[in-house]
Amino acid sequence: MKLRTGCGRRRAGVTLIELLVVVAIIAVLMSLLTAAVMRTLDLGPRAKTASRISAINNGIGTFKSNAAFGNTKYIPAGRPLFTNGVITGSAPFQLRNSYTSTTTPDMYSFEAQYITAVFGTVNLSNLGNSAWPGNDNSAPILLDANQTLTFFLTGVPVVTGADVTFTGFSNGQQPFAPRATASDDRKGPVLDLGGGGDGRKYELGSNNFPRMIDAFGTPFAYYCAYNGQANKYFGYNADPNNAAQAGYPATLKPYARNGQYENDSGYQIISAGKDKKFGLSGNWDAVDADGRDDQANFSPRLLGGGRQ
Repeated sequence: MKLRTGCGRRRAGVTLIELLVVVAIIAVLMSLLTAAVMRTLDLGPRAKTASRISAINNGIGTFKSNAAFGNTKYIPAGRPLFTNGVITGSAPFQLRNSYTSTTTPDMYSFEAQYITAVFGTVNLSNLGNSAWPGNDNSAPILLDANQTLTFFLTGVPVVTGADVTFTGFSNGQQPFAPRATASDDRKGPVLDLGGGGDGRKYELGSNNFPRMIDAFGTPFAYYCAYNGQANKYFGYNADPNNAAQAGYPATLKPYARNGQYENDSGYQIISAGKDKKFGLSGNWDAVDADGRDDQANFSPRLLGGGRQ
């Protein structure tokens, strides 16, 4: 007679509950991994944008401290508009090959005075680039704030398709003359915008002039204080050749706090961030949905997200 041991054979496999637990654990791990990847994808362009802002800062510092450029106190952000000595607005910088007329546009224009201050006593009747407007009656090349800054930091652009060679300025009476030979004596450029592909640091505007872009592909906004004077800020940040340009709303203004501009005697460089939308400025500690990921040269942290 056999006795039963009472030990049954255990069924192989897993229960439904065990399977659900494993699936839940995998889902949590995947969500954590996805969040980490997304943060990494965000941090990469942010770091590149911060690096570009730092490079522009250095370029502006070099330009302003360089005797070859007249030790000027600022690089214009377009052209300031005055009413009774007070800045009331901004307009595009009117780049010409000639500033000689005694009427508008004239040799006494803001542009002519700034060019003379930077390059000394130059030939305002022929600044040297025959490809640009050659007389006072021809239409000027209109540059927004970013393009104006880019021009003075990098010099005369030579455009070949989508690529640009930044050649600095001629060291003579005609500063806008293109490079004649590889050994042609030049001033600048003081900022390197070389490189193409995904790492491109510039784009061409509708006027075929370059402007600097952040790592998300949006042109930087740029504002500055007129002649380095406190709170005399201006900056023309819309494409002067495209009135309907998206991304630069009429409400875009330099950032301020308690009624005073940040870097009140200097300048502001602002990136629109990942969403490619600029905040509405004002107090940059305030919560601003569009500007919550903006980056700037005057803040080590993101703008528009409240106290972080």
